[in-house]
Amino acid sequence: MVPVSLAVIALIEFGSDDVRAIDGLRSVSLIAVAAIINAAVERRPRLLDVVLETGALQRTGRLSYSLYLWQQPFCWGPLALAFAPSAWPALVAASFACAAASYYLIEQPALAWRDRARQG
Repeated sequence: MVPVSLAVIALIEFGSDDVRAIDGLRSVSLIAVAAIINAAVERRPRLLDVVLETGALQRTGRLSYSLYLWQQPFCWGPLALAFAPSAWPALVAASFACAAASYYLIEQPALAWRDRARQG
């Protein structure tokens, strides 16, 4: 599985016409993700279970879609460009705060309403 993952990453990274796509940190991140997925699928080590089952990662997983939506304006949009790079941790924290608020104040009530409507 690992050789296939590495081959896919190489094709993604070096098959691109965009020279900017070849970024060392991005490559390392992709390889790390491939290794984690491989470990999770093939041999589930106890340490991986412990890390993935921490409360912080479970809460982040519940917020993942909201976080995906909210990180766009805070971390990659015009708002991020208006601040110095040193403000990036505050922008990430603001993304988490908005994601939590929208998850608990909008998404969860909407899902509960949907479930009640389905029941009839």
